[in-house]
Amino acid sequence: DAKCFLALLNGIARRNYYGHSQLTDDVLKKEIYPDISQEEFVRIISRTFGLVKSLVSADMDMTQLEIFLTAQMSRKDGALTEDQAGALRKFWKANKSKVHASIVSQTMWANSLQKF
Repeated sequence: DAKCFLALLNGIARRNYYGHSQLTDDVLKKEIYPDISQEEFVRIISRTFGLVKSLVSADMDMTQLEIFLTAQMSRKDGALTEDQAGALRKFWKANKSKVHASIVSQTMWANSLQKF
């Protein structure tokens, strides 16, 4: 469902980009998808992380996001649903600049340490 998918997107962003390392896969599963099998959760989180990684690495604007979502929804296996696409759209609109700032900050910090 879209609400759970959005919660997972936010959990992944918080863990991977905002420093909330306590949000392990186990915590995310227990809080968001307690009733699915571990195998199914691994499939969902892997796919969802891949989607987020694609958005982040391409630093997609909203036009690029729409093209990406259309392609993802038309895939034969593992296609995004319209509800999931809506959740991803909402997530990226709310988090794009924060994720970008986090990555820039981490990169600048790493460069400062290397120079030190």
